[in-house]
Amino acid sequence: MAPLLRSALRFPVRPADSLRDLAASGAALRFALVFAVMISVFAGLRAGLMTDVDLFSPQRFASSLFGFVLLPAVALYGGRALGGRAAGAVVAAVFVGSALPFLLVDGLWSLYFAAGGAAPAGETAPFWWRVAYLVLWPFERLTWLWAAVVLVVGLAEAQRFSRWRALASLGMVALALAVLVGGLVAFRAATT
Repeated sequence: MAPLLRSALRFPVRPADSLRDLAASGAALRFALVFAVMISVFAGLRAGLMTDVDLFSPQRFASSLFGFVLLPAVALYGGRALGGRAAGAVVAAVFVGSALPFLLVDGLWSLYFAAGGAAPAGETAPFWWRVAYLVLWPFERLTWLWAAVVLVVGLAEAQRFSRWRALASLGMVALALAVLVGGLVAFRAATT
């Protein structure tokens, strides 16, 4: 477990080196599985605490875990269409590694909501809750940017091509998701 933890701590800062170490040691799939479940649990906990209905949201957990299966698969085949040579476990490790900063973000939000914080609604929220919210909200947005950069660098390293080609591969993922979501929305509209 120590090499996985070391890779997890290093991945958001040095994704290319961490990815090479995971691929060389054959631990990429184990890394992806362990941390995908961990990230999904934190996402489910945060979503459950936000709603005040339950402590845990199984829907958020399942959708996060499903994303860690679907997105790497689409990126793997999109990358192969562009000449990439990555193994599936390594691409999965890239997606999970790029989401590692959200462990921190979801942990902080979970603490915030568990302690009684809520979205600031004018003057009804105490001053410290408004300050904490106004610090966490932009921090989460910066984490999205950080994760996107780590994803592009990691995917470029995994597929062994330039960052521009990695962006194109991610564009194929976005297009596939848009078609999938658009189809589901059209189907729902047609059946209701």
